[in-house]
Amino acid sequence: MQFKKATGAPITEEDARVLGREFLRIATANRIADLRALSGEIVLNEVLANKRHPLRRFYNWDVDEAARSHWLDRTRVLLNSVRVVEAKVRSTKARKMFVAVKDVWRTNTEGKKENYHGMRIIAEDAAKDRDIFIQCLDGKIQRVEDALKSAEEWLERGKATPRHVQLLDELRSAFDAFAVAGKLKAVG
Repeated sequence: MQFKKATGAPITEEDARVLGREFLRIATANRIADLRALSGEIVLNEVLANKRHPLRRFYNWDVDEAARSHWLDRTRVLLNSVRVVEAKVRSTKARKMFVAVKDVWRTNTEGKKENYHGMRIIAEDAAKDRDIFIQCLDGKIQRVEDALKSAEEWLERGKATPRHVQLLDELRSAFDAFAVAGKLKAVG
């Protein structure tokens, strides 16, 4: 059985092999036949029980930092858990702001057709209502800001190459310039 790093995972290929072997060992010791059925609770209990456990290095044992990271993740979940309800109508009926589209075809910069699977677009009635449209846009911008902050946290942990640092700096500069331009336009 081979273990490979998942796309976008913040670990190395060697880390993936170490994690995979340990997950398999823990699953076997707990008589769990399917590795996908292994719970985080079981793994964490194993790691906590053994101060020399090979997976301990993957955890942040600074309680203050770990708590803050957990609270940030929880806050992101909470922010993404709220739907906007039509404010002009007294009804409490929720409105869909985004709709999922199975197949969307677009023309790229080279003039070729590209298919985007599982894309979410702003619902037609939400796009017509200026206030809801602005809320949708603000939500998307906040998600980009949250993603940038998350990536910057990874940089602080030393998990990035110099190229990643450069790209993130360029992305942060572009995003900040976009945010400032948007605020100036809104004021003017």
